[in-house]
Amino acid sequence: MHILLVLAARPEMKPAIAQEYGYRLPVMTPPLTLLMLGEICRQAGHTVELVDTRLHLRIEGGEWRLDLDRLEEVIAASPAQVVGISFLSSSASDGWAIAQIAHRHGKTVIGGGLHAAIAPHEFQEQGTFHYLVQGEAEAALSDLLAHLSDGTLPWYPADLRFIHAAALPLNQMHRIPAITNFAPYGQ
Repeated sequence: MHILLVLAARPEMKPAIAQEYGYRLPVMTPPLTLLMLGEICRQAGHTVELVDTRLHLRIEGGEWRLDLDRLEEVIAASPAQVVGISFLSSSASDGWAIAQIAHRHGKTVIGGGLHAAIAPHEFQEQGTFHYLVQGEAEAALSDLLAHLSDGTLPWYPADLRFIHAAALPLNQMHRIPAITNFAPYGQ
């Protein structure tokens, strides 16, 4: 299966600082969760694309703005059947916009991240997510993808389905793979 994982995140520096020091992008550190989930999906046999929304920003009126048109081009051109979107509450509006784009392009949309744990009702109200992973996604995401592949779960359920993921016990930490692919941060 082909999967597109998206991290909707806020920039780590203000536009003026980025311009003053000549930084082209507002990303100081790649997020480990996006890279780790990508590696877990690859090891499960999936083809994975990673998108960090901070790499799809432009400066407009002295502020960073998410270039939704460019992001829509990426999502529309992707052969991914599934789009997984993770975000904190601070970037929830971007997460909703990305989910709408993915939904409009016929993708199965999975939500996750801290906002999924504290505001699940908002995901239901949006009506664009098919699945919501609450908790640690290390095992839950690959299980969900396997169930989609084998037909155990529907690609487009009528109502939002909740996946409650348990925390990975410390004695199972060896299940988290080493991160070897830092795409899309190798620019």
